[in-house]
Amino acid sequence: MPRQPSIKTLKVLFAQSLNRCAAPGCDTPVVAKATARDDAAPLAQVAHIVARTDHGPRGDPDFPRDQLHAESNLILLCGHHHALVDAQDATFTADELRQWKRDLIDAQPDASGLLDEAEELMHSLRWEEAVSLFEQSALLATHADADIRRRAHLGAANCLLERQLGTSPAPNAELARVEDHLNGAVVAGARDAQISAIRARVAGLERVPQLVLEYCARRA
Repeated sequence: MPRQPSIKTLKVLFAQSLNRCAAPGCDTPVVAKATARDDAAPLAQVAHIVARTDHGPRGDPDFPRDQLHAESNLILLCGHHHALVDAQDATFTADELRQWKRDLIDAQPDASGLLDEAEELMHSLRWEEAVSLFEQSALLATHADADIRRRAHLGAANCLLERQLGTSPAPNAELARVEDHLNGAVVAGARDAQISAIRARVAGLERVPQLVLEYCARRA
């Protein structure tokens, strides 16, 4: 049995969250926006609907052990509501928390709607916001929605590259995110020409620092 949620599970939870605590009426964001001095920061706490132990909040000895860290048994809450539901677990039952989760998921736009919004943001050159929605769309799209997943992964890769223009050198972590999206696009059926065009742009970003050094050497 895994000892903690997988990275994929956490990504799905954040994509489902609409960037707010799942408690009804709570608008506390699960991710704080980036500032001029700091990157965006995750604030949410991952709460278990059924506790990890039999004697924990909403513990259930009959609950399948291999499902304790599954997405269906987890919910994102702010610090206040996480402490509250665990301190008053007779009031905030497992069924109550599952309803919170269902209500939040039902309130969110579908993957197609997120994709359309992301493409509008991309056309407005709002790269950061577009990347976030592209990534949410890719996560929420079903296996049958290959076209949505392909467009979402390609859109995210292009926005990440646009965001790096003028940055020298481009951070390796960002280029790795681009590659992850390209791999996702390939799985979803993207054409070789689409992938090659983006990889050529990645190669250009990686080449910039060397070109600068060569230019400086010639000027010396």
